[in-house]
Amino acid sequence: MKYQIVNTQDWEWDRLAPYGPDLTAAMKRLEERFPLDISVKHLALECMTGKRVLWLILDEDNAFVSFCCTVDTLNEATGTKVTALTSHAGAEGLDCCDEMCAVIEKWAFDRGADFTAAEGRRGWGRRLQNNGYREYAVIWRKPRPIEEAA
Repeated sequence: MKYQIVNTQDWEWDRLAPYGPDLTAAMKRLEERFPLDISVKHLALECMTGKRVLWLILDEDNAFVSFCCTVDTLNEATGTKVTALTSHAGAEGLDCCDEMCAVIEKWAFDRGADFTAAEGRRGWGRRLQNNGYREYAVIWRKPRPIEEAA
């Protein structure tokens, strides 16, 4: 299948609205999988305020199949600009990875990014490696101990 990777940054609400139910459902699945890291409300707010760029992945008929967000960061110590692909979810899973990476990478590098990065599960590894990504760092977490009531 051929995918359309669409940057919605300059879209008016009316243009995005038809994708709202599918987009919200995909965001909700992400929230359910990572409840300590993401909420639909916060993700939508960051997209609406420009902290994240929302990308729709559509099929040939302009039907929603998934979404991805990008976030730019600037390393103040080195001046390095990184555009990270984050929060990818939808029915197509990683099937759209090659086209998604190509479009977003071009956009990021055209805007002066020094690197692109992808934040996601280890399961993305093989597809991302096929697109030139290499593991850079790993994050481990340990929750705060639950104190027993006295």
